[in-house]
Amino acid sequence: MVGRRIVLCVAVVLALAGRAALAQPRPPLECTACNGSALLCDKRYNEVAYATTHHSMSCRDEHWFAPNQNYDIARQLADGVRALMLEVHYLFGKTYLARGSALVGRKPLADGLAEVRAFMETHPCEIVTLIFESHVRAADIAAAMRTAGLMEGLYAHASGQPFPTLKEMVLTNRRLVIFADDEGGAYPWYHALGDYCLQTPGNAKRPTDLTQQRAPGADGHPLCMVNHYLNSPITSARLALQVNYNPFFEQRIESFIQETRRVPNFVVVDYYELGALFEVVDTVNGLPWPQRRQGQPRPEVKATIFVEDPVGNEETSTSRTPLDPPNP
Repeated sequence: MVGRRIVLCVAVVLALAGRAALAQPRPPLECTACNGSALLCDKRYNEVAYATTHHSMSCRDEHWFAPNQNYDIARQLADGVRALMLEVHYLFGKTYLARGSALVGRKPLADGLAEVRAFMETHPCEIVTLIFESHVRAADIAAAMRTAGLMEGLYAHASGQPFPTLKEMVLTNRRLVIFADDEGGAYPWYHALGDYCLQTPGNAKRPTDLTQQRAPGADGHPLCMVNHYLNSPITSARLALQVNYNPFFEQRIESFIQETRRVPNFVVVDYYELGALFEVVDTVNGLPWPQRRQGQPRPEVKATIFVEDPVGNEETSTSRTPLDPPNP
C-alpha cells in the first residue's frame, strides 16, 4: 500500500513538473526595452517593422535541399529576426515544417515551435510573429502549439480595435502573434493573413522585378509585407547577394513607403545575415544604426557565403561580416 502511494506521489510530481515546463514564463514587472529598444515600447504592433525570414525552417544548418537560410530558427531569433514564415505539410498523418513537400525535407512542427518557446522564455520583452503557409488543418497547428508550450502567450486581436503597444503586449504576456493563409479565424489567435496584411508579390526572378513591382493599394489592412527575395528558379545565396545590400535594399523600401504611406511591417528576405536587413529595419523603426540593444547586445553576425561552381553541383564557403559589400 505504501509502495502504491509512493508511485502515485511520484506520478503527480512528474505531471506537475511537465506542466510547469510547458508553461510560459510570467511577464516582467517592468520592461525598459521592447524588441531590443526603449524607443519601440510605446509604438503599436502595426507601427513597427520586423526583420522576417522567408521559409525560415529551410536552412543549411539542418541540411535542407536548396535552403533559404544558413542558420536554424534558434539562431535567427538570437540574431534579431522577429517574424518567421513557416510552411506546414502532412506526411503519413503527422505535421511537419516542409517546403513544397515533406518528402524532400522536413522537421516536426512541434520541434520548430519548441525553438520559438525557448527563445521567448529567455527573452521576456520580445514580440515574435509566426506566419504560416499552411497545408494542414488549424486544429493540428493548435495541437503542435500546445505540445510546444506556446498556448499561454498567444495574442488574439479584436477586429476593428487598435493594436496594443509592444509594452502592453509584453506586460500582459501576449507576445506571440500568429497569422495563417488558410483557415484563419478558426481560433481567436489564429488570424487570417489575407484579412490583416497587404503583400507585395513573391515571384521576382531578377532585381529589376522588385523595383518594377507596384505596391498594393493602401486599403483597410492594418499590416504590410514586403517580399524582398529572388527565385531563379530556386533561391540561393548568390541571388540574395544581389538584393540584400544597400543602397538597393533601402531604396526599394523607401520607394514602398513613399508609394503606400505605410510601414513595411514584415520585411522578408532569404539569407538574412547577408546584407543590410537589420540596418534597413532599424532605419524604418527610427532607431540609430547600429542599434545598441539594452541588456542584449546584437551579436556579431558572421555570414557564410556559398558560391556555386559553374556546373552548380558543388559549393565552397567563405565568411565575412554581413555589411561587407559583395565582390564585384
